[in-house]
Amino acid sequence: MTNPSNLDARYGRATRSRGSRRTRILIASLVGLAIVLTWFIWANPVHFGQSVEGNATSQSIIDERHTAITFEVTAEVGRSVACALVAKDLSFDIVGWKVFEYPASTEPTRSFTEQVLTTKRPVTGLVADCWLT
Repeated sequence: MTNPSNLDARYGRATRSRGSRRTRILIASLVGLAIVLTWFIWANPVHFGQSVEGNATSQSIIDERHTAITFEVTAEVGRSVACALVAKDLSFDIVGWKVFEYPASTEPTRSFTEQVLTTKRPVTGLVADCWLT
């Protein structure tokens, strides 16, 4: 009969101590915490810090090459804002794109109407993104 300790010595296996298991659990917990914290900072689900939001309220197709988009921008008072507007066709392909910049204001919410030049006939116009400048 073979003694298990002889096999362990022959094949280089060592018994694991409780300390090494605790160390692995601690390291795995810290890595998991770092991942969650990184996601929380990147995704900003509670809107911590500076934020801006743009929402399209209406659009009108002017002709084959132009669409007008009416939208509202809510941002910090006293900060300038830029918004990217897009026009899409029936296939949801982007057929027009333009960035508009607006100066700082004393009002948190403002409304704008802008025209976007398109390459094909659009069916909708949207606010792709807004950011503080």
